[in-house]
Amino acid sequence: MKTRLITFFLCTLAFIGIFYGTWRMIDKFNHETSPQAHHGLLDLSTWDFTKDGAVPLKGEWEFYPNQT
Repeated sequence: MKTRLITFFLCTLAFIGIFYGTWRMIDKFNHETSPQAHHGLLDLSTWDFTKDGAVPLKGEWEFYPNQT
C-alpha cells in the first residue's frame, strides 16, 4: 500500500513538472517582447541575440538577400 502511494505521488509530481515545463516553453515563445514585422520589414538593429536569443518567426516568410 505504501509503495502505491509513493508511486502515485511520484507520477503526480512528474506530471506537474512536465506540465509546468511545457507551459514555460510555450510562454517563452509567445512572449510579446519579440520584434514585430511592420509593412513587411523586421528591424533587428536593437535585438541582442546573445541576451534575447533567437527571434521567433511566425507565419510565412520569404527571404531575398541583398535587397532592402
